[in-house]
Amino acid sequence: QLMKAPDGINRLVDLLGHDASAPTSSGSVLSESAVPEEVRNQAILFLTSLASSSSILARLITFSEGYDRALKIALESGSGLQTAGASSVTMDCLDLCLALAQADDVARELFLGGGDGVGN
Repeated sequence: QLMKAPDGINRLVDLLGHDASAPTSSGSVLSESAVPEEVRNQAILFLTSLASSSSILARLITFSEGYDRALKIALESGSGLQTAGASSVTMDCLDLCLALAQADDVARELFLGGGDGVGN
């Protein structure tokens, strides 16, 4: 049913917040303060579950700026990317990025870039 909802994935990704200077992926006006942190954190977990269950959903999440928003949250949530002291939100965001990369080749290439893994 999520696929049938107008802008369903975009609205879920919008719960992760956005750059105040850019419109949301669904075209709506949403300030970051409008989304409670608990709701945002649950959206991260739900998007991770969706990305793990379907390569089509992973691709939609990717093209709705899911990577960018998850990485921004991870970097802003205290410890950044130092996994020894990273918060659970940071780890959940990184899990979302990993799920997106594992689920879809296009998503993986967008996230990791083209190349053969050795700098080419």
